[in-house]
Formats: sequence, C-alpha cells, structure tokens
Amino acid sequence: MVHLDLLCAAPTEAALRRHNVGGSVSFLTACLAAQTVEMAILLSSTLVYGGQPGDPIPVREDAPLRPHALPFAQHCQEIERQCQTYRDRYPQMKINVARLAPVTGAQPEHFVWQGLRTPAAALGQINPALQFVHVEDAARALHSLIGSDASDTYNIAADDSISLREAWQQLGTRPPGLGAALLQLAQRLPTGQLETWRSGWLAHNGKFKQAFDFTYRYTSAQALTTLAPTA
Repeated sequence: MVHLDLLCAAPTEAALRRHNVGGSVSFLTACLAAQTVEMAILLSSTLVYGGQPGDPIPVREDAPLRPHALPFAQHCQEIERQCQTYRDRYPQMKINVARLAPVTGAQPEHFVWQGLRTPAAALGQINPALQFVHVEDAARALHSLIGSDASDTYNIAADDSISLREAWQQLGTRPPGLGAALLQLAQRLPTGQLETWRSGWLAHNGKFKQAFDFTYRYTSAQALTTLAPTA
C-alpha cells in the first residue's frame, strides 16, 4: 500500500497538520488493522533535513532531522517518527519512507514552485544549490519499492543540483529587486520559507540507487523543464 496524499499547503496550519500527520497515522493504522498488508510506503521530503550549518553535503539518510520552522517539513519529521514507532512495535509490517526532493510537475502551490516563478525580494541576494526529482523518476522509484523486501528510508532525488539563479534563468524568471519596499514585503514570507531557501537542499541518493540498481533519467535542470512556459 502506498500513501501519496501529502499536501504542501492548506487554509490553516492546523488543517495542514491534520491532513498530513493525521492522515499518515490513519493510513498506518488501517494497514495494520487489515492484517493482510505486508508493506506500507509513505512520503516524506528532503526538506526534513533542514540544511543546518556544518551539515555534510550532500546529506545522507542517517543524518539528524532538524527541519526549519516550515510546517510541511516539520510534518514530514512527525510522519517519520510515527513510521519508526510502527516499525518498532509491529515488525511484521514493512514500512518504507521515500524522502523526495521537490517533485516537478506536482503540487503547483508548493512554495518552491512559487519562489521559482514569482520570487520574493528576500531571495535576491542568495544563490543556494537546489535539487529536484522529475515526476517520472519519482514514480519509477516508488514502483521499485513496491513488492520489495525493504523496510527503510531512502532519499529520492536527481544526481545533481542547480543553483537558484540558474533555475530562474532556465524558467525565464526575472530575479527580484532589492529596493527597500520590496525587502519589507519579503519579511512577510511564511514561517520557515526564507531559512529553507537560504540553506538550499541537497541529498545523497546513493543508498537507493545501490539497493535497487536504480538510474535517474532526468537531471535537476531537466526536471525543471516541466515548469518552463510553453510557446
């Protein structure tokens, strides 16, 4: 069984947490109650690492989870804690967690896609490394997990990264200005977003590639082509 219903935005933070964390726990409970489900697969995000100063880059799956004050990333951390609790208590059911880099072509309300298309002024002086995964590669990775004997956590992300400015150039986005009025507006970014942009996100994908003999077909730059405006 695969749980794909993970949202990046909702009318309120409470509603978002109820949907993401509550929904994931309900999914695990239902899988266990069915007594016929041998494996459950849940989604998380590479944003869960937080990109703290001093962290190794790219970050591996065994790194501590220290997400910024971004509700979506914090929800992913809670979901992963619940998954580990279920693994410990109910070893008869395999539980896999797919930590996905931002998936291009999915959830247009995701703050990453909004920031790439209409960036706030606060992003004008930074140029972090960004890593994505094409929706086809994400689907192939999840398919590889289905039916396997694994019960683990894996980073699912392209082999490379692209800088924020390179992404803007590829998408034809005009970098934001740095005027005082714009900078004041930038302070209104929702909680945790500016910190997440500043740190960037770059995860090591070798564990999954080795375990499943998996090859990514798209680079981060190629994945972004799904967001580029069409003629």
